[in-house]
Amino acid sequence: MTQDLHILVGKQGESTKFAYYRRFLMLPVQCRMARAALGLKIAELADLAKMSTNTIVRFEKGKELKQSTIDDLRLVLENAGIVFIPENGDGPGVRLKKSGS
Repeated sequence: MTQDLHILVGKQGESTKFAYYRRFLMLPVQCRMARAALGLKIAELADLAKMSTNTIVRFEKGKELKQSTIDDLRLVLENAGIVFIPENGDGPGVRLKKSGS
């Protein structure tokens, strides 16, 4: 995946990080899975992400949000220890990072 970060250059000069997130989007179901894996309530995730609980609820219900908001939410979950698994034929998912990773 590190190689993907170097290859992905978005349109109109967007950053590599942004291009990466556009390629591997977080789905609402992955957000719910990640929250469950971390044992977080909606309010706790909202507090960590500095977002309203309504924003989290809307996203998890599949409502449209700005991509930058979804990217920020994904980054918070990744920093909390979540690894996102893209759709690969078996469906999207999440897992916890190994200790020491």
